[in-house]
Amino acid sequence: MHKIVFLILFGFLSALVSAQAPVVNMESIKHLIENKRAIVLEDHDEIEIKIVKGKPEILNHRREKILYLKDGHNLSSERSIPYSEKFFNLTDLEAITWIPKDDGFEKIKVKEIQRLSNIGSSSFYDDMMQAKFLFPGIQKGAITELNYTYTISDPHFLFPFYFSSGYNIPIKKTSVKIKYPEEIEMKSAFFGDTSSLKKITTNA
Repeated sequence: MHKIVFLILFGFLSALVSAQAPVVNMESIKHLIENKRAIVLEDHDEIEIKIVKGKPEILNHRREKILYLKDGHNLSSERSIPYSEKFFNLTDLEAITWIPKDDGFEKIKVKEIQRLSNIGSSSFYDDMMQAKFLFPGIQKGAITELNYTYTISDPHFLFPFYFSSGYNIPIKKTSVKIKYPEEIEMKSAFFGDTSSLKKITTNA
């Protein structure tokens, strides 16, 4: 049997479980948060690859948590998640704001999510959609949590993973986990500074 070869891309830029109430150790992040408006507490990808009837089936589970450190109108609560129903469909979307209280956090789920065609003012992206929503209650000490899954029908549409937040704010913890069967040969390519990368390989 010929092995199916996957190439996973990872990039460095400078600088699924049910949601549970967050626990934040401010002492562990104080060196990252000076004069910052927010910090990414977690940014994780879990990629699961299976072979179904001779073809790859890919699930890409994403989880992100952001802690907001300041009040103010400049803290954006709007988010949009791109997807394509044909190539990388979006499922299991859950967005939450955790509002700080004296005894912990209050959980507020995003209830209204718009599913829109991704149509720009000068161009049209065929089959591209976006899920658009607002996180409620953004304030100092609040934490936004975002969980969703991409179901990917073609390996060419598997996104590169960036070990950075993409929001121009610090990031505390980021990781990517890839699960795949023996008949798949996995190759990876890294770009940028890899000095802080820890790579672990285990056999299921």
